[in-house]
Amino acid sequence: MRSTTTIFLALIVAAALLTFGPMACDDIEFGDEKPPVTSATPTDDDDSSGDLTWTGFAKDFSERYCLECHTDPPINDADGSLETYDDWVEEAKSIKSEVVTFNNMPPEEASAFPTDEERALLGEWIDAGLPE
Repeated sequence: MRSTTTIFLALIVAAALLTFGPMACDDIEFGDEKPPVTSATPTDDDDSSGDLTWTGFAKDFSERYCLECHTDPPINDADGSLETYDDWVEEAKSIKSEVVTFNNMPPEEASAFPTDEERALLGEWIDAGLPE
């Protein structure tokens, strides 16, 4: 009898979550949060025309996640600027290690963090030779 009661209560809780759970997010405001940077490589259902290049991906990635500190001059003890394509070419090996391989960047104090997908795309862009 006890297991029947437990199952019944679990079903009621599950039904309540399915019914009312989505409504709990209706009033959340996300402010200036930007959506993740994704590859704009077209798929069968997508007609976007961008690609995994500096102008199509990495520049936006840099602006969202790196330029909080890696400006010219750098702030918060950052090693250097990552404002330009040439900065990225010069630091590509280090960037891949810190951002993609070890997830050390951005640091804990940063205001925004790339998703695992964005980190993987950054690695793909670097491995492809940093196309402009």
